[in-house]
Amino acid sequence: MLHTPGPDERVDIFKVRPTGEGNTRLTYFRDATRPKWAPTGNRIAFQRPAEVWLMRGDGSDKRKLTGGYLVDWLPDGGRVLVVRGLGVDGQDPTWVVHTVATGAEEELDIDLPLVPGLVEKYPDEDYPDYSEWSYASGDAALSPDGETLAVMLWRWDSSDGYSYPFGSIFTVGLDGTGLVRVPKYTYAWGSPRWSPNGQQLLYWAEEPRGYCASSIRSLRLDGSPGAVDIQKRCAQPDPTWSPDGRKILFVSGRSNSLQIASKDGERNRNVLPEVTGVYRAEPDWRAGR
Repeated sequence: MLHTPGPDERVDIFKVRPTGEGNTRLTYFRDATRPKWAPTGNRIAFQRPAEVWLMRGDGSDKRKLTGGYLVDWLPDGGRVLVVRGLGVDGQDPTWVVHTVATGAEEELDIDLPLVPGLVEKYPDEDYPDYSEWSYASGDAALSPDGETLAVMLWRWDSSDGYSYPFGSIFTVGLDGTGLVRVPKYTYAWGSPRWSPNGQQLLYWAEEPRGYCASSIRSLRLDGSPGAVDIQKRCAQPDPTWSPDGRKILFVSGRSNSLQIASKDGERNRNVLPEVTGVYRAEPDWRAGR
């Protein structure tokens, strides 16, 4: 497993076994985040400010790959999906496939329904439909077969008298076709993660008007409930699946402990316990472990 504890705003990448043994620091940059194991399990792509980097599984041979924000590896283990221009009002991000060995890049033709200057709506000004959104966030994930992207689109909403960011999950093919909004949203959503079989999306749900009223759930692509329902108050918005799809790895927002739970949340255990002043985030689970 990889995780990024960050005391005093210093953030670096560590790896640890699911048993909690072998907790080892891999980077000393103080700004390394978003670690992603390669499908082969021998390399790690990770994020530094506006840059995507690469290293071996033991932390050696670090080098910059390209500029942008890391999404994930493609299934062949030789390419990564990178995005540029996220979080800008009305700006369609640029999605790029970067080949690790050569540095060659292919820009993808993905067009998202983003509208510049989309204003906040008030109780008497309901949004007519789900066709207009303000920006795309960094919460994007690539399907296990490498063919479909799940991405979060956001806008501000005050239709019930409260003002909060309202998000929804969309899926779209890497060839730009088949843009679909996954229906049956629940207030604010974040961090969609594909199940290993590609049939469900794990996500973090939050009631924005209630402090720490959050949970970890999954849904199917038709919007029907999935197998995951972990009622974990104050959970962090970056859960992930175990390689076999039977367990969920996440960080508890209350204690910042790294935890593994069954999909129904009934069986739960610590991988790494709470440490005062240490904040963990963005775990990733190596395939086959």
